[in-house]
Amino acid sequence: MAQLILKNVTKNFGEHGEFPVLRGIDLEVKDGEFVCLLGPTGAGKTTLFRCIAGLETLNEGEIRLGDQMVNDLTPAERDVAIVFESYALYPTYTVYENLAYPLRERKVPNAEIKKRIDEVAEVLHIQHTLQRKPQTCSGGEMQRIAIGRAIIRRPKIFLFDEPLSQLDAKLRNEMRTELKRIHRELKQTLVYSTPDQLEAMSMGDRVATMRDGRIMQYDVPLEVYLHPKNLFTAQYVGDHVINTVKGTLSSSNGKIQIACPLFKTELAQNITVAKTGGSPGEVLLGIRPEELTLKRPEGEAISIQAQVYTVESYGDYSLVSLSHDDIIWKMVIVGDVGTETIHSDEKVTVYFPKDRLHVIDPETEEVLV
Repeated sequence: MAQLILKNVTKNFGEHGEFPVLRGIDLEVKDGEFVCLLGPTGAGKTTLFRCIAGLETLNEGEIRLGDQMVNDLTPAERDVAIVFESYALYPTYTVYENLAYPLRERKVPNAEIKKRIDEVAEVLHIQHTLQRKPQTCSGGEMQRIAIGRAIIRRPKIFLFDEPLSQLDAKLRNEMRTELKRIHRELKQTLVYSTPDQLEAMSMGDRVATMRDGRIMQYDVPLEVYLHPKNLFTAQYVGDHVINTVKGTLSSSNGKIQIACPLFKTELAQNITVAKTGGSPGEVLLGIRPEELTLKRPEGEAISIQAQVYTVESYGDYSLVSLSHDDIIWKMVIVGDVGTETIHSDEKVTVYFPKDRLHVIDPETEEVLV
């Protein structure tokens, strides 16, 4: 079993532990699962990987691989392979020798080494590079070689630490597809860290959003997108940042009412705000730009009167900025807009489904609805 379980994983730096980096991480990765850690630089992703691999010692917590707790095991005993952002290939070795190196260190017979290299080269489509030096290969080929050197060991678990960050956009797209294919063929546990929400959402079986050494949400990608549990996840996940506006929550005749400069509505849920503990209370209201439309959707919808500020065309979609007093919201119009074409300074009415409105407590940053 290559199941990974983290319980209260805590890591502090500094002479007296005054710089907390990991703050009680709880995470479970199933055997054969592809899990993405998504968060900005400084969230603690690399430190967490180093702790899992045994390169850093925990201050508190447990790390289990399968049925075994590995806190006291050396990196070699844990049998974890890491692919870092840098390729870290030996420039004086051929690609074949780079792949063979970790096996030679383990005294694997030459016949077995050749067999494994042939298998890995076929999976990664790098057969044509085996007799070349790494510096003569393209960026995508070098990344495949670095991955090959990790998987040829057949470890219990793979940790990929932002492996595509040095590639251009076209190569990143190609490598995302390749990594999914490789994982499907290998059927091994893989944890992948990235600051890129597109990578995480398109590749992971599950996604863990991470900030300041904490797991903010852990779920399947669609659930993370549609039902974020906190403001950080709502803002970080999605091609375009979620629109937000300050509002108030109050109760009248047994109904919960929401009001803001853009609209007013009632909620079926009975919610309270931690900051005030009563009503009216301040809330933050959010809706994704993709949910706004010029046509009224089916079901309950909320309408907004606004003025078109700017229209930016990106070919297959347009990004429209809408203004209302000093509030600027974004709206995405997908495809050939045709009769929906709108122009700057035009006054419009836009709509969004009521059930897609997020109500957020500004103090706890918890999504209430």
